[in-house]
Amino acid sequence: MTKRWIVSIIILSVLIQAWIHLPKENKAFSPIKVKSVHNTKTQSIIVTYKNVFNTFQNGQVLSHMNAEMSTLQQHIIHKKELLPHMEVWELSDSTYMWDLIEALNRHPTVSFAEPDYELTLFWGSKKKKKIDNPPLPAPIDSTPFLSDPRLSEAYGLYKIQAPQSWNIYRGNPEIVVAVIDSGMDYLHEDLSANVWHNPGEMGTYQNENGEVKNKEIDGIDNDGNGFIDDIIGWDFRNNDAFPYDDNHHGTHVAGIIGAVGENGKGSSGVIQNVSIMPLKFTSDKGSGKTSDAIKAIHYAVQNGAKIISNSWGGENFSVNLYQAVQYAQEHGVLFIAAAGNGGDDSRGDNLDKKPIYPAAFDLNNVISVAATNSKDKLELFSNYGPQSVDIGAPGAFILSTSPQNKYEVLSGTSMATPYVAGGAALLLSYQPKLTYQELKNLLMVSVDPLSTLSGKVASQGRLNVFKALQSLSSPEFILTRY
Repeated sequence: MTKRWIVSIIILSVLIQAWIHLPKENKAFSPIKVKSVHNTKTQSIIVTYKNVFNTFQNGQVLSHMNAEMSTLQQHIIHKKELLPHMEVWELSDSTYMWDLIEALNRHPTVSFAEPDYELTLFWGSKKKKKIDNPPLPAPIDSTPFLSDPRLSEAYGLYKIQAPQSWNIYRGNPEIVVAVIDSGMDYLHEDLSANVWHNPGEMGTYQNENGEVKNKEIDGIDNDGNGFIDDIIGWDFRNNDAFPYDDNHHGTHVAGIIGAVGENGKGSSGVIQNVSIMPLKFTSDKGSGKTSDAIKAIHYAVQNGAKIISNSWGGENFSVNLYQAVQYAQEHGVLFIAAAGNGGDDSRGDNLDKKPIYPAAFDLNNVISVAATNSKDKLELFSNYGPQSVDIGAPGAFILSTSPQNKYEVLSGTSMATPYVAGGAALLLSYQPKLTYQELKNLLMVSVDPLSTLSGKVASQGRLNVFKALQSLSSPEFILTRY
């Protein structure tokens, strides 16, 4: 064997070893492939800068581009700040959107630019008659314990053994669960007592003239969080302090999490005593922008939510949305996401092969939820995936709250997700020192194993809140990591 052959073999061996040990592409975080899916209806883009600039400095980005960009500038009709380092650019049309995105991604001050993708709620949304925002509810200290007349219709609560859990603990209003959705009927008879109230916007004060002012209606951002009079949450779709539900979806989700228990009305949530923070980002038709979802996530984290329920998603991977969920992780927040309801054929898809986001984000704080039915089978419409989906929960024919003091039965992974969110909230209220990782581990190791979920979800089982609550007496659950 010649010396040249020996050297060639050595080089080839080194290259093979280098390839083997290269970090493999993250199934969720792949910014290079941002242009791989073009089926987007948006006419806006999200621009994230490498540093936090003021508005004037951000405005100089286009002025430093080449002559080709002078034509593209004509299609930018509006720019608004999303976060201190992030903007949304509205375009007159989407014809040159990808050319603008490519140019921005070459600019030295831009971290990343991408379409402001449309996201949808995970059930067949219906257009509803527009309803004017009602007045905000006042905090309710207590309600008498009475039986809930429709509790027996909520089979999901019995599947996860929530009633047995209530014999141990019913919850704590100091635990805040953010529901990023279509809003919520915050005056509903079975929800109003469990609506979150922003402590920084409550009460009165005396101004410099000696006048007594009510923080709730003074038109001032009293707590300095960037939102004026955000007493119970925020409507990011319409940019106001009235996150009222004009779609039904968000109210249904909120009721599954935390409808008031034993108040003689309707049914009950998984956790009977909790603070629900309604954050609206979708229209009455059930669709919303990625930029509004991002802002809602940041709001939830910055205003004390430790659990976020997300019954929505889309097929386009968003770097900016990924980073928002990662931001929640860095602040110890558990992010629970619906796995989605399959495609046009109403058959569930394998998210390992056909991902939906944010459910398929490869982040430790994400719990992706599939839907099961009353027979403990994976529901036909539910997405699944042994790597991308974590747990099953009841999601077929679920009774819960509906706007204007009504109740209705809906189906979807949208309904399964709040069961897990409510269960997580109950566990966290019982043991507030749990980290998001411990909370996730506990939920997953305490499932009821189901043959129908074997090879379909990572935990191979359906949520059981009672078993999880019982497990808190043993420290061993933290040893298992998913």
